[in-house]
Amino acid sequence: MAEIIASQISGANSADFTLTDGQSVSLLLKDDVADTDLYNNAVAFIQAKSAGTKYVTIGKLTFDEPLVVLSAPGTFRVAKPASAYAYGVDKN
Repeated sequence: MAEIIASQISGANSADFTLTDGQSVSLLLKDDVADTDLYNNAVAFIQAKSAGTKYVTIGKLTFDEPLVVLSAPGTFRVAKPASAYAYGVDKN
């Protein structure tokens, strides 16, 4: 996996990434401190880019669901809000 948002406490957006028909990508919420457990309030929002170049939240990565697979064509990004605890996001 490659890091698209470094573990940090500040808010951040990943760069846009595009999927075409038949492609898929895994997104993983990660923590630099613990090997297995994430901060309980960790969240990152999966956003799709509309034709009008606005971003719409379509899902999220959380403590309970840290891995999501996207398989629809489109342009996407991940948005991480500021937090008191450092965490980030990886993409395969």
